Amino acid sequence: MSLLWRAVAAEPGARPWSAALRGTEEWLTFPARLPSTDDGLWFSADYELALRITSRSRLRRQSAASAVRTRVVEFSGQVARQFSVADFGLAEAEVSRRLLEDVVVDDPEISFGSIAVRLAADPEDVELVKLRERCGPRGAVQAEEHRAQMRHLQRLTEDVYSDPAVALRWWFDRNPEQIRDLATAAMQLRLVLAEDEKGSPPEAEAAGTAVRVLLGGLSSGERAEVIDRLALLISGFGRRDLAARLRADGESGEGGPG
Repeated sequence: MSLLWRAVAAEPGARPWSAALRGTEEWLTFPARLPSTDDGLWFSADYELALRITSRSRLRRQSAASAVRTRVVEFSGQVARQFSVADFGLAEAEVSRRLLEDVVVDDPEISFGSIAVRLAADPEDVELVKLRERCGPRGAVQAEEHRAQMRHLQRLTEDVYSDPAVALRWWFDRNPEQIRDLATAAMQLRLVLAEDEKGSPPEAEAAGTAVRVLLGGLSSGERAEVIDRLALLISGFGRRDLAARLRADGESGEGGPG
């Protein structure tokens, strides 16, 4: 709860909490919930108002008091929703200031003798907001790091691992002191590629066969044109490594991807 309790006197020298005023003014005390800028989190508000209502009708005075209460809560909510629950002290100060300075109720029969409001926020809500503030930037950094790692892996897949010979040279270039392990690395690379080929789905094998049959029945000029179109299509799916392999196989006369 806020330690600050604001009582605003509308007239110089008036004492809003004096018992003498209670005989001539309508006093309202009520709680309310006010929205904040944090989605799903609310302020708790406590009001104490002193109203001057000129009408002597009891029904009119009750109706006016109810209307004032509704309007004060609506007006306070419009101000409070600009603040986070973590800033409930600032929200309280601004709500108090605006209730004093703005025309909250436009009715010549109603005026405020005094207005006091106290705002508070659940400590768990405040801690949640602070946690969001700390984790938000951290999460964005981690997401960007992950994207960078995936882009790096994609480049390695396309430029290095798509060609066993290039992959082996790439490994040796970064591990020159481990030349004795070169044969082991080459063997492991061949095993991985062999497992990749064994794991090809049936539809992929059928597509490869269809391409080979198609290319085998074409003239050299037609074959080159079809290979270019297929390579362009494959590149559109982000697999420039496969497109390059297709072109290389076509130039060597193998007739398409295996």
